[in-house]
This record gives sequence, structure tokens and C-alpha cells, in this order.
Amino acid sequence: MHDRVMRRFAGLGLAALVALVVAGFILGGYLDATGASSVPGLPWLMHQPKPLRIVIELAIGVPIAFGVAFHVILETVDLLWFLSTPIRKVWAVARRR
Repeated sequence: MHDRVMRRFAGLGLAALVALVVAGFILGGYLDATGASSVPGLPWLMHQPKPLRIVIELAIGVPIAFGVAFHVILETVDLLWFLSTPIRKVWAVARRR
């Protein structure tokens, strides 16, 4: 019985973590598309007591930051792939000769 309950909580925790990373990825896209320089809700967070703020930053902020970083990395890879397209086409022509 105890194992089943622990597995359920672990599954819920993992689902929440994945949801926060996805939310961070979406937030990264929003910040990238709009050019916004601040995260919505940040002024509210700064007015909270420090212990609560630390818990919120660790439990919610870190996975969201990971999602934002993941978005930036994927956008960089996409840009590099786009920029390398002419070079790859030239190499393909040179290999055929």
C-alpha cells in the first residue's frame, strides 16, 4: 500500500516538474517573441517574505528557468542550422563531383 502511494506521489511530482518546464519553454517563447525583459508576476514575488520567496524560487522558478534555457538553446541550434544551410549545400555539390 505504501509503495503505491509513494509511486502516485512520485508520478504527480514528475508530472508537475514536466509541466513547469513546458511552462518555462512557453514563457521563453513569449519573452523572445515580445521582447519583454521581465517575467510576469516578478514584482509580486519580490514583495513576499524571504523564506517563502526561496521556496517558490526553488520549486517553481528553477524548472521554469530550465524551460527558458531549453528554449534559448533550441532557438540557437535552429539559427545555426539555418545559417549552415548554404555551406551544407555547397558541400553536397562538391561531394557529387
